[in-house]
Amino acid sequence: MELELRTYLLLLVEDSSSDAELVAEMLADPATKQYNILRAASIAKALDQLKTTHVDVILLDLILPDSTGSGSVKAIRAAANNTPIVVLTGTNDEQLALVCIDAGAQDYLTKEEMRPHTLRRAIGYA
Repeated sequence: MELELRTYLLLLVEDSSSDAELVAEMLADPATKQYNILRAASIAKALDQLKTTHVDVILLDLILPDSTGSGSVKAIRAAANNTPIVVLTGTNDEQLALVCIDAGAQDYLTKEEMRPHTLRRAIGYA
């Protein structure tokens, strides 16, 4: 019996093209779950996407042109209701991580520590 892999639709809220490409590369392993990635380079663009598209998980950078920190999580949480949010950030700040979790994020990964298996695991748990 062959196992059918589900395809997940992710919204990546990231203003850095190189970071967005890195995330896509980390999720490109065909032997694991399949991911289709939509990208928004700002909170405003992400909110527009969420008005018309249901996504399975939101990957959220905390430093964006129009929002920073836990305010980004709060804005997305208000628009996305129960959609899981995984914070991806270059900031290694335990206090900020706790604030983001309190604001509605399911997980907090630093870009420095992010590896393909940890990213896929965070998405799966979310």
